[in-house]
Amino acid sequence: MNESYFLTNSLQRLFAVFLHLCVGATNLIINILCVSRVFPISAAASGLIISYVASCSIMVTTCTKALGQLEQLLSSVERVCEYAFDIPQEAQYHSDDVNRPPDNWPDKGGVNFTDVSLRYREGLPLVLKGISIDIKPGEKIGICGRTGAENWIT
Repeated sequence: MNESYFLTNSLQRLFAVFLHLCVGATNLIINILCVSRVFPISAAASGLIISYVASCSIMVTTCTKALGQLEQLLSSVERVCEYAFDIPQEAQYHSDDVNRPPDNWPDKGGVNFTDVSLRYREGLPLVLKGISIDIKPGEKIGICGRTGAENWIT
């Protein structure tokens, strides 16, 4: 989190430098135009224009920073909408299949794996290859892996 925050903060500062340079160049051009009397305006109006252009730099920087943060924060809203509307619906909890186990199943709590190969997701290499294990009822089993550890009590 600190790496992304540091990167975001650095980019905001760099963008603010570029905005200040652009506003400073605009201010310089307006100052040159006011001093060279290209437009027939008074000295008071010239000072007012110059002060407004200087304050414009701060307002533009603040607005762009706020809009950037708003866009960052709305990505979480996009993610929630994606989870709510774009993920396919799961199958029903109870199905009317013929292969439904009896109501008292499992009655002993043992687990038996024979020649099981597993991967984290389709397209990734196998992480368990040809595992055969018979877990008796009441045994404690601990599994440690790449993503953490699980404790099973059967």
